[in-house]
Amino acid sequence: MKRKTVALVLALAVLPGLAAASPLPLVPRPVKLEPLSGSFPAASARIMLAPDASEQEKTTARIFAEKAHARNGLNLAIGTAAPGADCQGNILVGGAVELCGRAAELPAGDVPAEEGYKLTVKPDGVLLLGSPHGLHNGFATLLQLIAAGKDQAIPAVAIFDYPRFPWRGMLLDPARSFLPPDVIKKYIDIFADLKINRLHWHLVDDQGWRIESKVYPRLHEVGGILSNQNKKKNRALDRHGWGADGRGYYTQEELKEIVAYAAERHVMIVPEIDVPGHTSAMIAAYPELQCSGEQITVPGVGPGIARALCPGKEEVYVFLDNLFGEIASIFPAPYVHIGGDEVWVTNWMSAPQNQELIKKYGYTNNDGLQSYFTERVNQILQKRGKTMIGWDEITDYLPEDSIVQAWRKHSFALQAAEAGHYSVVSPTSHCYIDYPQLQFTVKKLYGFEPLPPGLKPELEKFVLGAEVNLWGERVTLDNIDSKAFPRLIALAEITWSPRDARDWNDFVARLAPVKKDMKKRGVKFGTTWRDILLLP
Repeated sequence: MKRKTVALVLALAVLPGLAAASPLPLVPRPVKLEPLSGSFPAASARIMLAPDASEQEKTTARIFAEKAHARNGLNLAIGTAAPGADCQGNILVGGAVELCGRAAELPAGDVPAEEGYKLTVKPDGVLLLGSPHGLHNGFATLLQLIAAGKDQAIPAVAIFDYPRFPWRGMLLDPARSFLPPDVIKKYIDIFADLKINRLHWHLVDDQGWRIESKVYPRLHEVGGILSNQNKKKNRALDRHGWGADGRGYYTQEELKEIVAYAAERHVMIVPEIDVPGHTSAMIAAYPELQCSGEQITVPGVGPGIARALCPGKEEVYVFLDNLFGEIASIFPAPYVHIGGDEVWVTNWMSAPQNQELIKKYGYTNNDGLQSYFTERVNQILQKRGKTMIGWDEITDYLPEDSIVQAWRKHSFALQAAEAGHYSVVSPTSHCYIDYPQLQFTVKKLYGFEPLPPGLKPELEKFVLGAEVNLWGERVTLDNIDSKAFPRLIALAEITWSPRDARDWNDFVARLAPVKKDMKKRGVKFGTTWRDILLLP
């Protein structure tokens, strides 16, 4: 009790007037919000769709109803609207708003962008309009409003909302610390609540291959192990009920189920298949893919590993062509991340298999050979209708239509934009949330601006958005939430809400009840003395 009293005194000292303000606890903050009088009694309401509602709209409404029941005890039946009695006292969605002649009660203006929505809550009904993805985002806001209300009454409000950036994501890394399927689904549901729309799934690395391959089965048979993880990670898996059989990979059925689960919640899964470096697990299964052909074992987490695929071996590209074909059949997203970072191999320039390339193109170092390799991989992906994403090491040679993910320096996004290439930003300075909360506080992340300094206004479109990266070296099932939260919530706001509306004090006031609600659902939060205002 004494600690909480001290925390409250400090909070009031730092934020004079905060106690008097009671903003609606919505994160991310909507673009336009107008409080209205009264509230809507939702206990006896139904969700009304138009007769021609799409399957996506029906699925989005179903998921909202399931969450409203699980979290707030609401029993919201889903029906088809007809003019008359259905138009009052219910939640009107999509075409049902027009059918009932109530579109004029929504905020003025066209619904912007694919993900935008308009929402009005009044004592006689709730009105929600947007595309299927926009409806999903509106329902996410409505869930937060329900949590903010009392006795299943939703505060009256008018909202006009849309995202600032189209790419709002998080990297999860089961390659270094395996995450069971239900944990991935848990995070997808949280993403949906926060309007985060990208799961960057780092599925392979030196320490593990987490995808069942029917084309090259030794990949998961050799690389899909748990025995090379440390005891702390495996004990946490044991407590979770996973790992008794030693399986450290996802079956294709599990992967496809997760992809479908995410798609229903408007989260796109972007798989990362690291090449040519970070490939020790792949090489342990198929040693002929490296220049030396040396047999190795799958390593544990440790210092940088000097292993890479051999750019001068034609059989490497045959292997990757078949492999990426299989990956494309599992993951329908238009993007595949190929890594491309930290290729520390020392024998490329001396390897006999690479001499023809070195002579033909005049390469003088590994960068030349990597540029050749990356271009070949890009051609493989383009053949399958996929756009390549790579870490910012690819910025110097930028294969056609490739996307850069800036991690070492924010300025690589500027370099990409000036070359006419898109980028996603996740610099280590702000977005590596595996680092301790004391080192990278939520306040520091909240102050991050995704657009790099010096970017001309006409080039801003080339920055798609931002991600936070939760690398697996330091992660277990015991601490994953406390590393992710509340920092992931800050990322959601800086990528959705307008830049000029960002306000730390206001964010803290809105976050506190959201945090309390999430903790009730079993989400753990990490805090430090620097973020004392976020304590319950």
